Amino acid sequence: MSAILHSTTSDICLTKAVLYTRVSSKRQVEEGHGLESQATRCRDYAERKG
Repeated sequence: MSAILHSTTSDICLTKAVLYTRVSSKRQVEEGHGLESQATRCRDYAERKG
């Protein structure tokens, strides 16, 4: 969850998101696309998008 502070007010707007990660094969894990890697990329994306 990220908080966005509006410049004209002290109210805080909370934005919620659900992250879904899954691994279909051992190869994905071996190539660095495991659950933690996917979750990290999803969190980074969500932070950038607010």
